[in-house]
Order: sequence, then C-alpha cells, then structure tokens
Amino acid sequence: MFVIVALAGWQGARAWWAWRGIERLEFDSAEARSQLPFVPLVTGDGPVEPLRSPTPTFAVVEYDAVLAIGSDERTEEQKEEAVEAGRPVRERAYADAILLWLSPTNGGDPALVSLPRDLLVVDPCTNSETKLDRTLAGCGETVSGPELVALAVEDYTGLVVDHYATFDFEAFIDVIDSLGGVEVCVDTALREGGRDLLPAGCSTADGETALAWVRSRATQEFVDGEWRFIEGVSDQSRTERQQQLMFAMLAKMKTMRSPAALAGIAESVGDSIVLGDSLSMGDAVGMAWGLR
Repeated sequence: MFVIVALAGWQGARAWWAWRGIERLEFDSAEARSQLPFVPLVTGDGPVEPLRSPTPTFAVVEYDAVLAIGSDERTEEQKEEAVEAGRPVRERAYADAILLWLSPTNGGDPALVSLPRDLLVVDPCTNSETKLDRTLAGCGETVSGPELVALAVEDYTGLVVDHYATFDFEAFIDVIDSLGGVEVCVDTALREGGRDLLPAGCSTADGETALAWVRSRATQEFVDGEWRFIEGVSDQSRTERQQQLMFAMLAKMKTMRSPAALAGIAESVGDSIVLGDSLSMGDAVGMAWGLR
C-alpha cells in the first residue's frame, strides 16, 4: 500500500512541476473586447455600422470552451535554414491549426471542433474581412494574438472562449512521441518532395512523420506502379488529416489508467506550449481526461 501511495504521489509531483514550468499569459476575452478600437467599416457609400456586434449572441446551451491554437512560428534554426536555402523567411506567425474544445456545463458529451485556418471572419481589430489564421497577429499592444483569435471565434460561433492554449510544432511532435507514436491508416503509399511519408495500410507514425503528413500540400500517392500527385489537396483536406490524427492520439490516451499518467506528456511539452492564466491545473487534467 505504501508503495502505491508513494508512486501516486510521485506522479502527482511530476505533473505539478511540469505544470509550473509551462509559460502562462493573462487571458480575459471580455477585457480584451473592451480594449478593441472602434473602426467603422468604410464602403463606397461612406462609413457604416461595424460588422461585429459589441457582444456576440451566445448559444442556449452553455459550454466551458478551450481554444487550442497551433502556431507555425519558425524557430531561429528553421529561419537560418530557410535563408541558406534561399527561401523567404516569414516573420509573422499564423495559426496553422485551430481547435475548439467544448464541454457542456449540463453534463453532456464534450466535442472537439476544427476551425479551418482559411475561414473568412471579421477581424475584431480592423473591422475588415480576413482569414482566421491572420488574427494571430493581435491588435497592437492592447490585445494579444490568442485573444484576438478568441474574439474572432466568439463572434463567428456565438460561444464564449473561457481558456486558450497555444502550441508549436515541437509540442505536436513531443506529444505523439510521448504516446509511443500513433496509428495512421492510408489507402496508398504517400510521399512529398521525394520523401516517404507513409506506407500503404496502417502503420505507427512518430511525431515528425505524423506532422509531415498532416502539413503536406504537394502530396503524391503510389498507384499502378507510379507516383502521381493527389488532386484537391487543400486546407480542408489537411484539416481532415488533423482530425484523423487527433482521434488516433485520443485512442492512445484511452489506454492510460490514471490522470497521473498524463504527467509524462506534460513534461514533454512544457517548453512548447503557452496557456492562458484562466486555466487551472485541475481544469487541464480534467479536460484531458475527459477527452479520452
């Protein structure tokens, strides 16, 4: 009994210290909304009322909502590699993956919703139409990037965003690797730029392989003895891959026997994610456990 208690305490301590090591930033979507500048929409007929309303119309069912934003921000090493290869270096990060985790307060089943990065929304900062991923640029020094994404999502969905988490590609890779890889099934062998992505059938993909597959744009498949480009690869199809991979990750998480088992994942991604300060450790563990 003592060994069991000691082990549970050790796992809990690991999770706590991993949690303390994660960067936290202030997040309050209502306060952020109050800081937005008033920018009238200008048309050929002159200024008109803003496209956005001061407060969104919220759904009848109440949810605890967490906005997860995957950023495509490049590391310094990646920027140096781009310069050496003669490729342009993007200074501004865009939101590459946008997920909304919804937990009904009435005890209903949770949901995980993918929002396309190219979804056309009204930028709450400039009151102009833009792609959702561009709102990660923020609004001056008053509203941060994640806050502006959250406000755009609120205006579009009518749901209040309670918390947020941002992660980079390294976190994506680390989570999958900490799970021991995930099973991905495809009909044909896939590659991009001469690099093999996945074999035909089902295989266990590590984090780097899974990320390359999800982000692939010029994807080729091996059919009838030759490689050919897959037609219609778009952000929509990449979103479908994200969903497939999320289900594979959740299937792996289902094998975990206790919330303390999440400690290893928390330790592996601590340097690659940022959380809003409104999200407590209990909230995070409960949500991750509920997603199983």
